[in-house]
Amino acid sequence: MSSEQFQNPAPKEKTTELSDWQEILTGLGSQKAATAPVVSQPEAEEALLTDSEGEACAICYRPFAAEELTVASKERFNWEAAAVVCPECLTELKLEMRARSSGPDLLLGLIWAVIGALVTSILISLAIWSVRSDTSYNFWQWIGCYFAFVPGFIIGRLVRFGVGKRHSLEQQLIAMFFTFVVVVVTAYVGWIADNNNFADAIMRTDEHRVAWLPFDLFVTARFWPALTGFNTLENIIPRLGIDFGIIVGLAVAFFSSEGSRIYTRTYRHS
Repeated sequence: MSSEQFQNPAPKEKTTELSDWQEILTGLGSQKAATAPVVSQPEAEEALLTDSEGEACAICYRPFAAEELTVASKERFNWEAAAVVCPECLTELKLEMRARSSGPDLLLGLIWAVIGALVTSILISLAIWSVRSDTSYNFWQWIGCYFAFVPGFIIGRLVRFGVGKRHSLEQQLIAMFFTFVVVVVTAYVGWIADNNNFADAIMRTDEHRVAWLPFDLFVTARFWPALTGFNTLENIIPRLGIDFGIIVGLAVAFFSSEGSRIYTRTYRHS
């Protein structure tokens, strides 16, 4: 819907022009009657006729100065389906959208995040464990960090599915947390595989034994130094790759878990 369509509003036809998301979220037929002053159609039209710079809100039909209005859309880059709304209606829309991504929705999102983390952790860990080559083990043991965007995307989309494609910061944090869990778990498996590969080489055996190592030792002696230690030229590129991969994975989880939300831009009066 372009801005020109809001210059001469026809209130009786506005309801059919509004997209479903606006009608569902607001319910302003009953809510606005109690919270906002009622403006009749003749009054709104008269106010706009007397003020050439005035515009009407697409939801409550009250006249406002053009600089007070905001263009709101449910799609980030699709402004043709947007609506011009007043500050009160915009706040109402945001509150209604925020209220729809809490409680049971977040619980379902959490469940799906756990499922996604388990599946991706198992698959990446199996890939790490299957590689025993001395020439490539150093890469494979950190593959969960280098390619963290893969579990990030999978977990993010599963969280989004679990909450019903709604939006909240909590669901994005859930996706980021479980993506980081996958990173840590796969790095831990990589460390164990590395130690077992070394033991196999020393003992000259083809048996790939499992020797579990203390997790706290992994964090302090292996994982944290890999994130922060750049003491030699040889390890700068691999460790930068680890850091960059984790950051990208968390960013992908954040944005891929993003649900339906309201995007706004300044209304330009013409």
